Amino acid sequence: RVPRDYTRPRGRTVSIALAKVPATGTAEQRIGTLFWDAGGPGGPSTQIVDMFADRVPPTVRRRFDFVAFDPRGVGDSTPTMRDCAGPWPVRPTGTSTPNWRTVRTESAEKLARDNRACLSRNARIAAWMGTTNVARDLDRLRRAVGDAQLSFWATSYGTRIAYVYALRYPERVRAMVLDGNIDPSTDFVGLPKVGGSS
Repeated sequence: RVPRDYTRPRGRTVSIALAKVPATGTAEQRIGTLFWDAGGPGGPSTQIVDMFADRVPPTVRRRFDFVAFDPRGVGDSTPTMRDCAGPWPVRPTGTSTPNWRTVRTESAEKLARDNRACLSRNARIAAWMGTTNVARDLDRLRRAVGDAQLSFWATSYGTRIAYVYALRYPERVRAMVLDGNIDPSTDFVGLPKVGGSS
């Protein structure tokens, strides 16, 4: 359990779901915990922990417990965001070259409408979502397993969690793998223009 609102650490809490695949090596071989997040954003990690643990090299599996977590509001973490439309951008239509300015504007308007509806339905957690709070949660998880520094394999949106964590707690990073990096300078509605194609 972690604080729902970090400005009120003794107030309400949220529960972060975890799934652990223990290290295969001896106690002497073990280094600590390798945390992993599936990304999305909004993707639950705990439901596919075995599949991704199998992708970790045996030498790493001997030395690390492999722990997946569902970020606050996601998957089996509680409270969980419910009944929210997927934030997909408006797709260009027709065969001519898209007007990306129009696509971006329409995507932003759709995303704003979807977000307002989602926020109103999920008042118990929505205001406390966000990457900064997930990074704070991850630091609580690191402390809970007794690791002095964080080892983290981040995929997709998890890379955003990783670099926010690293900026916030640089001295607490042991090692990170950022796999499928999200550009920190873009936003969601800017994604359709990547590469100049639809």
